[in-house]
Amino acid sequence: MLRLSLALASSLAALLLARVVALLLAADPAHPFVRFVVAATAPLLLPVAWIDAAQPTTGARFERGTALLALVILAAAAAALAYRSRRRRING
Repeated sequence: MLRLSLALASSLAALLLARVVALLLAADPAHPFVRFVVAATAPLLLPVAWIDAAQPTTGARFERGTALLALVILAAAAAALAYRSRRRRING
């Protein structure tokens, strides 16, 4: 179960970081991959949308909320992995 959770967390973080890079480099929003990444990550960003409310909607931009969410997901996955590792060492 933990492996599945870590794989899901890693996939979500990778999608969020792909969004950050695509928007930072002002990727063409009509490109199918960019459309997929933006559409797939849009629901995840609702809780942190207020952070980037003042960002322009076109051109190159750095979405701080997206990067923050990716880091939080990765930190939670790392904490879960460390907890499991510690439990295994204690229990033998």
